[in-house]
Formats: sequence, structure tokens, C-alpha cells
Amino acid sequence: MPNNTRRNNRRNRRQNGGSDSAVAKFANMSGGSSAAPFANMNGGAKVPAVGSKSQVFHGSAKHTSGGLTRKDLMKTKNGRIVSRRKHAAGKKAIKNLRKLGYIAKKGTFKLFSKKSKRGGSSSLTDILGKL
Repeated sequence: MPNNTRRNNRRNRRQNGGSDSAVAKFANMSGGSSAAPFANMNGGAKVPAVGSKSQVFHGSAKHTSGGLTRKDLMKTKNGRIVSRRKHAAGKKAIKNLRKLGYIAKKGTFKLFSKKSKRGGSSSLTDILGKL
């Protein structure tokens, strides 16, 4: 007997578009069209409140889950959408590392001595000026 009820439930779900609850059956009978997923009563599109950074940046959501709004986001030179504060903090960190002698050279970011290994006395500002 239990197998027959399971089979009937499956058959009903297939016929009713995947749901077997009475509420879902009557919800599909409403007169409104379901063409626009975020349709508003006034005719304009309803914007979801929470979205990803790209959704917020392009205006299809109001804020991120962390609360960042459009004015808090920016695009980097490579086109990545990031927080303005995080971007500024990263720039500041790089600036402080360069003061300590760390230089990006040939794909690595490591500490170079302030004197050249070839015997010449090139200062850190000379090396930074060449970059």
C-alpha cells in the first residue's frame, strides 16, 4: 500500500508542475502573469535588496550582504569590482612595503637590499624610479 501512495504522489507532482501541496496548486491559478521575475505593482522593476558586488555596481541590487552600496564600490584598472576602502588599504600597504625595501621585480615581490649586488651603489629611490 505505501508504494501505491508514493507512486500517486509522484504522478501528481509531475502533473502539477513539481509541487503537490494545495497552496502551490492554487498559487499557479492566479490571474497575474509571471513573465517578469521582479515586477512591481506600479509597472517599474522591483530591485532586490541584497546582491553581489557586481549586481550592486550595475544597479540591479541595492546593497551587498555586508552593506556596501554603489558609492562604496569601484572598478580597478583591470576591471575588477572592489570596495573603495579595501583598494585604498592595499595601496597604502604596498607604499609602506616599498619604503621598507620590498620591490616587485620580474614577477616576484621580495626584499632587495638597498645596495646593488654588482658593486654599484644604487639607492632604493633609483630602483623605484626605474619601475
